[in-house]
Amino acid sequence: MSSSSPKTPVQRPGSGQRRYLLVALGIPVVVIAVGLAIVAGLWSSIPPVVASHWGPDGVDATQARVVFVVTAAVVILALGALLAAAGWFLPADGRRLLATVSGATSAFLGVVLFGALVGQRGQNEPSTASAAPQMFLVGALAAALVGWVAWALTSLQPATVTDRTPVPADATTVPAVDGERLVWFGHAAGAPWLGWVCVALVGVACFSAVVASPWAALGPVVGIALIVLLMRARVTVDAQGMRVVSGGFLTWLSVPIDQVAYAEVAHLSAFKEFGGLGMRYRRDARAFVTRTGEAVRVVQQDGTRTYVSLDGADEAAAVLNTLTRRSVTS
Repeated sequence: MSSSSPKTPVQRPGSGQRRYLLVALGIPVVVIAVGLAIVAGLWSSIPPVVASHWGPDGVDATQARVVFVVTAAVVILALGALLAAAGWFLPADGRRLLATVSGATSAFLGVVLFGALVGQRGQNEPSTASAAPQMFLVGALAAALVGWVAWALTSLQPATVTDRTPVPADATTVPAVDGERLVWFGHAAGAPWLGWVCVALVGVACFSAVVASPWAALGPVVGIALIVLLMRARVTVDAQGMRVVSGGFLTWLSVPIDQVAYAEVAHLSAFKEFGGLGMRYRRDARAFVTRTGEAVRVVQQDGTRTYVSLDGADEAAAVLNTLTRRSVTS
């Protein structure tokens, strides 16, 4: 585009970023505090030396109980801090996702680590301790609950600019009269090899169910479901903006019309630019990536670049530019 780029605001911590830090760092602290409180109440019944790691043949490492507690707290807090730092400069929905991951991971580790310690109360010989399988199930349930809380607490407040930048004069548009309703529908374009990945995962699921147990097939089945959702994502461009939704319930991303500066066609390299497929983030950019190739690039008013792998990206960009220009002048 020959026009000047959208204004990019000075990066200062707004209310959304402050809330992000409170959630991303606060939940791990709360998890540690709860774990320490439970352990403190049962301290006298926990042996001085406890099992700290299990291998195929049972316990293969031990630690003093104090060292175990300190290690568990440091791991949970350090991971939470790492995720919080990674999300600080991401777009708002990227921060929200990492806050959710931080909360869910902290809850899972809290249940598993402190649960492993509490589960050894009353035992005098660490080598006889066992890791209860149900502890991992409880950890997964806790992760789902705390992750949902983190998602609900983290507000989506993208950076704003004082004045909207008009759509560049040379931006591709479609002929339309004022008041005419414009809508464009399409599907994210999946890489052909994803279908073969699904076939391979079906084989892995069947093999795991027969050789191990039906539960062992759960991982491959989840992988298949995610790939299908990626490949069947529907892209909608209308007066509200652009949305990418799978199955009518899973919204991958949304760009409100008042946040759009302009849209254009771009070539997207899935692994070189974003490191993989799916919903990807980097500083000042996010992408719904399903292949390497043609994509629509939406430049937002705050400078964020949003990419979507898409056939017919030129049509989607033209319709979005037309709707954006109409919203700016209305």
